[in-house]
Amino acid sequence: MANLISIAFACDDLYTKHVAVVMQSIFANAAQEDRHEFHVLTMGITPESEMRLVEVATSGGATMLVHRVDPQLLAGFTVTYVTLDSYIRLLLPDVLPNHDKVLYLDADLIVMDSLRELWETNIDNFAAAAARDGMTITKGPDLEHFEAFNFPDGHVYFNAGVLLLNLKVLREMQLLERVKVWAEKNSHLMKHNDQDALNVILAGKVVRCHLRWNLQAPLIAPIQLGWKCSTEHVQAVLDPGIIHYVTNRKPWRKEFKLPYQSLYFKYLAQTPWKEDANPFTTDIVWQRCQEELEWGRKVVMSKIRRLIGRRFVLSDDSN
Repeated sequence: MANLISIAFACDDLYTKHVAVVMQSIFANAAQEDRHEFHVLTMGITPESEMRLVEVATSGGATMLVHRVDPQLLAGFTVTYVTLDSYIRLLLPDVLPNHDKVLYLDADLIVMDSLRELWETNIDNFAAAAARDGMTITKGPDLEHFEAFNFPDGHVYFNAGVLLLNLKVLREMQLLERVKVWAEKNSHLMKHNDQDALNVILAGKVVRCHLRWNLQAPLIAPIQLGWKCSTEHVQAVLDPGIIHYVTNRKPWRKEFKLPYQSLYFKYLAQTPWKEDANPFTTDIVWQRCQEELEWGRKVVMSKIRRLIGRRFVLSDDSN
């Protein structure tokens, strides 16, 4: 089917409701001609959760398959701040042998536009398409971490939460085996788990997507505070295609006040997990008020800095 967009998730049972929210956000922003099929890779979700996910997919006119994978296939990988489920995406070339490409999405994001433009990105001669990681923009200690990888010229470290994958190329590369070999020798370098390994293995084989297709939430504040940022960065914030909550400040954590968070609860209320979209408690409202006050302080300080000529600069228009 020409208009079919194939999308894959990897999750455990706790994240199934977040996958459902992503699905709902896809349906809410799809173009009329868009058709979707979902593939959920898991090492264990309950029959009830699977049934609920199927219900969400069906309500949006999509199909969905659950692929249960053997944890032994991922044995030996280093895990830091994530679970082993993060590595399941490495199995996609083998789990979907009849697919030439698939769009992999993390579960901690909200889709804000039709995925058609991203899906039609030309990756014929590449292994994947991805957007740069926000850490390469905000700078900081991770830049020194990246230097240890000795990337070839032109490679910009990408975020692996949104990946358009050329499965045909990845099968030819034997992705899983190559990552295993590299990880065994370099586990001490895997601060960001398989994302680090993917950046090394796929360096030079990745098409760079516009940042709007993986706008990591921490990148929104600099624009709102008036910092000097790249044209791509500004465009992404003004017209996001996907909002990605990359830190521990997830949209379902009601104690945090986050950009576009209301959309998460709007879409959650449209799923079989709607009971989790209940009103905020007094304690949570108070904590969110404190966050609002702190945000106001940052806005005032940013304006003062600009008045005295001390504007923060994050501008980076490098290729």
